[in-house]
Amino acid sequence: MKKKIVTILVLALVVSTASVFALGIGAQGGYTAGGVDGALTIKPDGSNLIFAVNGSLNSNYTVIGITADDWLANKSLAKPINYFYGVGAAGSASIYDSGVSAGVYGRLFAGLNCFLLDNFFEIYLQAAWQPGIRLNIGSNDLVDPVIGSFPVNLGFRIWL
Repeated sequence: MKKKIVTILVLALVVSTASVFALGIGAQGGYTAGGVDGALTIKPDGSNLIFAVNGSLNSNYTVIGITADDWLANKSLAKPINYFYGVGAAGSASIYDSGVSAGVYGRLFAGLNCFLLDNFFEIYLQAAWQPGIRLNIGSNDLVDPVIGSFPVNLGFRIWL
């Protein structure tokens, strides 16, 4: 009898705290200054922060990057479509035929998202301005300011 009560209490605890530990995990793809890339995104529920690890492979370069974004707003535009915007930071490391580079960037972004299936599935489209600075090794331009970086991504998240 005690085992049944303990089991019921544990299940009740897990069910009641599931939303506290909810997590949005998804994938996105899009265009960056270097070409097409893909990313894995993670967003803790109840937090304004979104994290992504992205990468791009091409015949003459490989890029791996990270982003950390802070949603300043995510408001209804017309049910079920929302708009969002925010600020963030990004970093990247690249290997080219002619050398390597590493960059740090600020981010201003905006987009549209839609939550479906009782908020289980989210789809979104976002664009960002990502100015920064890149250090190049093996190139004539050691320090390269980046002003014209405008990544655009289409993605989805599943909320667990």
